[in-house]
Amino acid sequence: MGAPYRSDFEEPGPEKVVTVLAVTEAEQDHAWLSDIFNHSNWKILHARTCRDALTTLARNRVAVVICDSNLPDGNWQHLLNVLSQTPEQPLLVVASLHADDRLWAEVLNLGGYDVLAKPFDRTEVARSISTAWLQWKHRISAAQSAGPVLRASA
Repeated sequence: MGAPYRSDFEEPGPEKVVTVLAVTEAEQDHAWLSDIFNHSNWKILHARTCRDALTTLARNRVAVVICDSNLPDGNWQHLLNVLSQTPEQPLLVVASLHADDRLWAEVLNLGGYDVLAKPFDRTEVARSISTAWLQWKHRISAAQSAGPVLRASA
């Protein structure tokens, strides 16, 4: 795992903080992700269970959630369902030791954003999370722009 360069991350500037939530029971995953994100101006939050993730999501504006494929109290499908019901609908990236075409197809078909293989590759994490953040940012901006138009036509 080589260190990513700052240019590997889409950085929003000091006026905005991009927050990513890592949901995994594995301490090593939290350590690797923290190390990767320490090379950016992004903020990473940590949860070890679905329940912890829901508490964190209720208290923080999160753009992207990296979720282990299996958690002690649920799985990525449960978390995806919860995310789809939140106002800003953070994008979900599933992490798995068994990342294969079947999992990738299932994640995309159910509305997730991407799959990351574990152990994490710094460049792949940077690419996946950067593009997920850009898509989330575009969707939020479009919704905010359309908001006044929709209200005016109602």
